[in-house]
Amino acid sequence: MCGVSAPVDNSVHRWAKSSRNSVQNRLGLKIRSAWTGADDTFALLADGNVDLIVSVIAEGTAALRWEPLYTERYVVAMRSQHPARRGFSFDKWLRYPHIVVSGRGQTAGSLDAVLASKGKARRVAMVVPSFLAVPRIVADSDLLALVPESLMATGPYPGVVVCEPPVAVPSFEVGVAWHARRDHDAASMHVVRLLVEMSKNDGRLRRLRRARTAS
Repeated sequence: MCGVSAPVDNSVHRWAKSSRNSVQNRLGLKIRSAWTGADDTFALLADGNVDLIVSVIAEGTAALRWEPLYTERYVVAMRSQHPARRGFSFDKWLRYPHIVVSGRGQTAGSLDAVLASKGKARRVAMVVPSFLAVPRIVADSDLLALVPESLMATGPYPGVVVCEPPVAVPSFEVGVAWHARRDHDAASMHVVRLLVEMSKNDGRLRRLRRARTAS
């Protein structure tokens, strides 16, 4: 079984739609989306409940194998006719309600701690467990959302645009992990190689970035 934690569920969506998805059928893979934090997902791996996981790296995973896939960055998603789009700024970003993505239903994270240190706060109006739910919601509302840039590669999402965050938001590494017990498992290692290959050859995100730069 291949597990995926909530922060990167959009990546598995992209891979599942690729021309390689026939490999999933041939190998009999089962993909499990875990609406938990990375730490809990890695615990499933260590306990043998899943064979591989695609996730952000978690603390205390030194005993596990890790292969980086790509570096993710955040962008702000909003509807194309959103009143905050023109002259998007920090003040406009805080003026409108936000969507937060959390598998645990948390309404605040490290970003909110940074805002609090500056005497600022954002208004969280909705919490959803998956980034894949965000585009349709923002397309029909004035809600704003910080989303991984690669989410837009799972589209198209008509009526949704992205802007650079008005605050510094750290990027993060996404990778595939497995336990040492799987080192000699041919099927597991084959899937690892496929994930690495697909990440390197996925041109949709590169095209999206070029289009944003040109605009």
